[in-house]
Amino acid sequence: MKLNNIFTQAALVMGLASSALADADCSYEGGWVHKWRVTATGMDNIPGYCGGLWDNMKTFQGDCPISNAWCGGDNGNLEWTFTTSNTCSPGAVESAWWEATRNKFGSIVCGH
Repeated sequence: MKLNNIFTQAALVMGLASSALADADCSYEGGWVHKWRVTATGMDNIPGYCGGLWDNMKTFQGDCPISNAWCGGDNGNLEWTFTTSNTCSPGAVESAWWEATRNKFGSIVCGH
């Protein structure tokens, strides 16, 4: 029983350590048009994650019509930028990030 508890605690510590190494951030400029910018470091397979982010934003296409869209990066540094109407909530972008990454590279909070 004690050995199982040690493994559980070790897994928890390793999980916290790996999320501490990741760094993700979200910001946007408000007004009639919202300009979004999400950045993250330590990412692998950036094209794959970009595809997932765009696919997940389709869930919100009624509230979040997207223009000026770009997603990419190199050396593990992702940048995801786009413009929406003011009907797009921060929660939509946060949800798309979570669904694509499961916060593997850090969680984001988009200007609440």
